Amino acid sequence: MKLKVLFPVFLFFSISFALPIRFITHWYPEVEHGGFYTALVNHYYKSINLDLTIIKGGPGINNIYLTLNGYGDITLGNSFDVLRIIKEDLPLVPVGAFFQKSPQVLMTHPSTSVDFKSGKLLDFTSKPFGEKTWVALLKDKLPINKITYTKYLYSLLNHHEVMAEGYITSEPYVLKRAWGYEPKIILLDDLGYDLYDNIILVNKNFYDKHKKQVKDFLEASLRGWKEFEKNPEPAMKVILKENTEMTKDRILYGLKALKSHSIINPTYKMMPSRWNHFYDLCDKSGAYTYLDPKKRYLGITP
Repeated sequence: MKLKVLFPVFLFFSISFALPIRFITHWYPEVEHGGFYTALVNHYYKSINLDLTIIKGGPGINNIYLTLNGYGDITLGNSFDVLRIIKEDLPLVPVGAFFQKSPQVLMTHPSTSVDFKSGKLLDFTSKPFGEKTWVALLKDKLPINKITYTKYLYSLLNHHEVMAEGYITSEPYVLKRAWGYEPKIILLDDLGYDLYDNIILVNKNFYDKHKKQVKDFLEASLRGWKEFEKNPEPAMKVILKENTEMTKDRILYGLKALKSHSIINPTYKMMPSRWNHFYDLCDKSGAYTYLDPKKRYLGITP
């Protein structure tokens, strides 16, 4: 009788756990987040072992405060947020920017006699943030006669001889819907408002522990933005579900505006020369305390 000898078989599994990442945005889901949602629904993060959760922001939600205090790992900001991080020595690390320009614009009625380099400004925001940002930085190029703070964009409908500020993805769309035609606009970047937006800010403790995964997040997000420009449909479904006030037309209008004005950064990298120019503008404006050049962040990515 033949004996059947059985050899034990050992199976070796390479187990890799996905790293949970909490990404807090700065507003309700919108076109400005399209690349991130594309990367999420197309599993670009999941494919590189990142378990990403997008936590939507909104009014009353301080995304930077929450990320600072460990309620999130990654969030969004702009160049002014980076300036504040440096000045206050906050434990956040800027690592890349997905908008190479600010999407902020000035708008006026097409028939107005007011041009963009003089005249009244109607600021429809509920708080005067503009005085400490672009109004200060552009005071030599854009003398403002009067600023009236009002809560509603529709005030512009009744006062054609004024300008209003807004975001190129949103408020021009609202005016077009109300008027039936496009408002006259100019991008603040075209007036010299040189800053980055959609900057990725990472909780420093998280960054120190997971530098490679932060770099992976940037690469997957960049892939998402490139795909969103070609095919916004997958991300749009999620955005419309998560933000019931958003519409498909508004998303497509915003995406077209981002593309036509070259706002989306073809990479997430930032240029030291542009950062130096931004700091010089801030120093020259007189609205900001002097920043030692040795402390300047110059766009170094992980």
